Amino acid sequence: ETNERQELVGIFALYVLYRRITPAYVEPDAKFYKRLWSIQRRVPAVVLCGKLTWFPSDFLEIYARLEVKKLDPSDVPAARKAFIEKFDENFPHTVKNLCLKVTAWMVEVENRFNASARHAPDPVPLLEERGTLLLK
Repeated sequence: ETNERQELVGIFALYVLYRRITPAYVEPDAKFYKRLWSIQRRVPAVVLCGKLTWFPSDFLEIYARLEVKKLDPSDVPAARKAFIEKFDENFPHTVKNLCLKVTAWMVEVENRFNASARHAPDPVPLLEERGTLLLK
């Protein structure tokens, strides 16, 4: 993940803009609203900068509220708490897996970076392999 969470803020902002510029007689799409609302099951909050946090559900309720039955999650604070508890529970395992992947990558890089590109007759394949390794 690089900037998908920040792009999510833009998507929600575009939806709010769409709702604001459409005429009042046009009924908003409840299915799309439900899909936007359900995103918070996977992304309940987005850290914008430092301690500045953006919450999708709060944003939708303030700027584009739509009365829809059976929103999932219906209890937003409980869903946030459950997400954090699950994240905390899985965190040590995730860190361990990432450490193993980084260690394996470092060993692979060390093995393949031994050859010098200066003395190779054609350095292009060697540099392509190194570039692929670095982007892995």
